[in-house]
Amino acid sequence: MDKLGWMGSKLQLINGVMLISVFFMARIVFGLSMSYYLWVEIYAVREMVPWSYFVIYGVANVVTSLLNIYWFGLMLRMLRKRFPSSNTKKA
Repeated sequence: MDKLGWMGSKLQLINGVMLISVFFMARIVFGLSMSYYLWVEIYAVREMVPWSYFVIYGVANVVTSLLNIYWFGLMLRMLRKRFPSSNTKKA
């Protein structure tokens, strides 16, 4: 949208809201629920899983989940920066 000269347009706002909505549903809601089920399944077979797997997969899972939450926050900040609300325009 920026390259086409439609920066700040209503179409760009709709595109941004759709992107953030899909990211939230796929990465935050679905991703965190799958992380929960991963831990439930691993806990169920904890006697058969080596401790190193808990550490490696656990750290990787937590880091990627935290990164998704961080990126989501950045996306929200960029959307607010690009399209300030009417309250901040008055100030």
